[in-house]
Amino acid sequence: MRNVIFDIGNVIVNWQPYHALSHLFSDKEEMNATLQRIGFFEWNIEQDRGRSWPAALAHIESTLPDYAHVFHAYANGIEA
Repeated sequence: MRNVIFDIGNVIVNWQPYHALSHLFSDKEEMNATLQRIGFFEWNIEQDRGRSWPAALAHIESTLPDYAHVFHAYANGIEA
């Protein structure tokens, strides 16, 4: 065998940003609407492509400073 390729996001591990972010929102609907509005899922695709956490957070701090706390909470929840 020369290569093994797999996707751990919802394949091996149940990936849910809600676990790391639920304390920031009143309910799942509010969280989902906010995450959609701020482009969280597109941002996270870049993480899957290998972007570093410092680069990802710096990008958010410069483009969406009012929501940077959401992305930081997510990064802290993932790295914990």
